Amino acid sequence: MANILLARNLGVTNFGIFALAQGITLYFWLAVDLGTNMYGIREIARNKDGAAELVNTLQTMRIAAGVVVCLIYLLVVLHLDMPPLNRHAFLGCGLYLVTFAFSLDWVMKGFEKFQYLAISNLFYSVPFLAIAFFAQGDWGLVVSSFGWSCSFLGSALLLYLLLGKTGLRFRPVFHLRQWWEHVKESIFFSLSGSLQVLSTLLPLLFLNFFYSPYEVGIFSAAYRIVSMVCIMGTFLTMACYPVFSDLYFRDMPRFILLHRKLQLAMISAGLTAALAGYYLAPNIINSLFGVKYEGSIRILEVLIWFIPLEFFRFTYGIVFLAVNLHRHNLIIFLPGVIFMGSACYLSGDKLNAWLPYIVLLWELLLIGLYLLIYYVKRPLQIQTQATNGPKAPVQLGEA
Repeated sequence: MANILLARNLGVTNFGIFALAQGITLYFWLAVDLGTNMYGIREIARNKDGAAELVNTLQTMRIAAGVVVCLIYLLVVLHLDMPPLNRHAFLGCGLYLVTFAFSLDWVMKGFEKFQYLAISNLFYSVPFLAIAFFAQGDWGLVVSSFGWSCSFLGSALLLYLLLGKTGLRFRPVFHLRQWWEHVKESIFFSLSGSLQVLSTLLPLLFLNFFYSPYEVGIFSAAYRIVSMVCIMGTFLTMACYPVFSDLYFRDMPRFILLHRKLQLAMISAGLTAALAGYYLAPNIINSLFGVKYEGSIRILEVLIWFIPLEFFRFTYGIVFLAVNLHRHNLIIFLPGVIFMGSACYLSGDKLNAWLPYIVLLWELLLIGLYLLIYYVKRPLQIQTQATNGPKAPVQLGEA
C-alpha cells in the first residue's frame, strides 16, 4: 500500500528514482546478511533448544556487517557524480543497511513465531504508510527514502522485547573464529541470493541506462504489483520451511506429502491471481496509480503471468534449502544472471517493449534448472532415507 501511495504522490520520475535506489540498496544488503537469514532459520528449526549461541553470534555478525557496509555505501554515494535529488534518495535508502540489521525477524521465523512478526510489521508499515500518504514531489522523495529506512527501527525494538518469550536473551558475541565457522556454512545462501537479486536489479539498471527514471517508474509500478502478490507466496513457503527442515530428518513420507500439497496450493493460487490480474489490468493500474501510469497496463498484462511461475518455483526453492541442496542454487542463478544481463543489453532501445517477456523467459529458465537438478538428486535422497536414513547435521564445534 505504501508503494502505491508513493507512486501516486511522487510522480513517475521520482518513483523511478526511489525504486532504483531501493533496489540497489537491497543488493548491498546481501553483504550484510551473508546468508545468515536462511541459514539461521534452518539451524534454529533443527535445534530450538540449543539456539542461544547461534542467535547471539549471527545477530552480532549482522549488526557489525551492517555498520561497515552502510558506511562504505554512504561514502561511495557521496563521491559519485549524480544529481543532488538522486544522491539524497540513495543516502536515505542506504540507512536501511544498518537499521534492518538490528531486526530479529529471522529468529522469529526459525521459532515459527509468525504472530510476533505480524505485530512487528505493523510497527514498520504504519509509520511508512503515514510518510507515503503525505509525501509530495521532490521533498517527498527524500523524506520517503529516509523514512523507509528508519521505519524498521520500531519493528526491530519490538522483536528484541519479544525475544524473551522464546526463552532467549540477546548477548553480543565478538568471537571471530565462531563468526568464520558460521560464514563458511552460510556463504552459499549469500552467493545464490546475490545472483537472484542481481537478476531482478539488472532490468532497472538497463532501463535507467537506455532510457530514464521515467521508464523505470512505469515498469516498477507494474512490477511492484506482481512483487506484492509474490511476497504473499513467500510467506506461505517460508512458513513451511522450518517444517520441511525438521521432517527431512524425521519423516520423509510426510515431507513428500507436504511438498505435493504445497505445490497444489501455490499453483492454484498463482493461476487464480494471474487470470484476475490479466483481465483487470486496466482497472488495477488506473485505480491504484492513476492515469499517469497508463503505460504500465501493457506491462502488467504480461508480467502478471510471472506470479504462477514464481509460485511454482518457490515450491522447489524452499525444498532445496531444507534438504541441503542450497549450494546448487549457484548453478541455477548464475545462468539466470547471464541470461538477464545479455538479453537486456542486446535489446538496446527495444528493451522497454521486450523487458516483460525477458523477465518471463528468465523465470522459465530458473524453473527448468530447478527441475533438472531436483529430479537428478531426489531419487538418491529418497533411497538413502528409505534404507539408512539421513545423517544428522554436523554441529559447529563437533567437526
